[in-house]
Amino acid sequence: MGFLWGGGGNTVHVCVLGAGFGDPLHTQGSLPVDCLNGGTYDGKKCICKSAFNGPQCEFAKDVIATNVSTFKAEVEVQVKVTNQNFSEELNNKSSTVYIKFEVQFKIQMDMLYKSMTGYKGIVILTLRQGSIVVDHTVIIEAPLSNNLDATLESITKQVVKELEVINTTTGNCKDTLCFTAPPNPVKNATMNFSAADICKQSVPQDFAQYYYPHITEKGTLSCLTRCSQDLPDFLNCNYGQCQLKSSGPQCTCANKDVFWYPGDRCQTRISKVGVGMAVPLVVLFIAGIVLATFLVRARSRGSKARLDSSVEQPEDYEEEVSISGGVIIKNEGASYNGSGSRGTFSCQLSAVDPAIKMHIRRPKLVSSP
Repeated sequence: MGFLWGGGGNTVHVCVLGAGFGDPLHTQGSLPVDCLNGGTYDGKKCICKSAFNGPQCEFAKDVIATNVSTFKAEVEVQVKVTNQNFSEELNNKSSTVYIKFEVQFKIQMDMLYKSMTGYKGIVILTLRQGSIVVDHTVIIEAPLSNNLDATLESITKQVVKELEVINTTTGNCKDTLCFTAPPNPVKNATMNFSAADICKQSVPQDFAQYYYPHITEKGTLSCLTRCSQDLPDFLNCNYGQCQLKSSGPQCTCANKDVFWYPGDRCQTRISKVGVGMAVPLVVLFIAGIVLATFLVRARSRGSKARLDSSVEQPEDYEEEVSISGGVIIKNEGASYNGSGSRGTFSCQLSAVDPAIKMHIRRPKLVSSP
């Protein structure tokens, strides 16, 4: 009889028992884990290739460094050999005349351009009449920078500066070639370099679309994903960690057993313990408000009832009162039948004669005996 249980890391333990439940354990082993992206299982864990990590090698690394720190710049220029004439043999690159000219030309060009940083040599493109017009390419290996166009422009200016020297140099040209350069010797300048292409070749092919080239401060090329903070639009995972899966960069939030994360970038977290403690407190608070409201209303009703019962009712009501001069004050609801109801009071002014003057005697002060 066997049982399975999860162990630490990526190991699944198998426990094999005898026929009876009480029989002692006699076999224990491990089942292999499925390692991804070319990883291999060594019996305990996955051994990942250099570009991957994770328990099952499921994540690609955020940064993949390359050894590229330079790029090739090519400047196409033109010079004229003044002490030799063009011959048809110079059209044949395998002829003795062409080979001898090529060797001599390269030796003297190497002397001319050797002071340039990163100079790697020249390549003859064409030879033509007049005495001999030579179109050739100057090859420079320049350091990487974040502004390659500016670097190429600087290299072009250096080439022009070196060519100005041959127009001012005089001497015996018997055993060497004599040169002149036109006013605008540079015909074209290019760089045979694509950082994006290099990254595509350096990173895992299934993840290539998620990598971007980046020139470091040391002048080397690295391939970065949006999980790297060196990119301006990096994926900020706040309380989590950015990891590159086959579906792209994703945030893996930390301590999910303790916190809830409502957003996909782990920017806000809610404590499960805090929520568990807050819910009973909120319930008690609401219950307290309801109870207080009930007590206030009950006390208000009791006070009103006591007030009504404390009012004394008059023993006798006059339904009609006459005042000399024709004023009659009539209280239609003056009668009281003991039911506690009260009538209305109204003044009857139809019999009032406004012409009659009312005389009110002055009050007299009477001392009591």
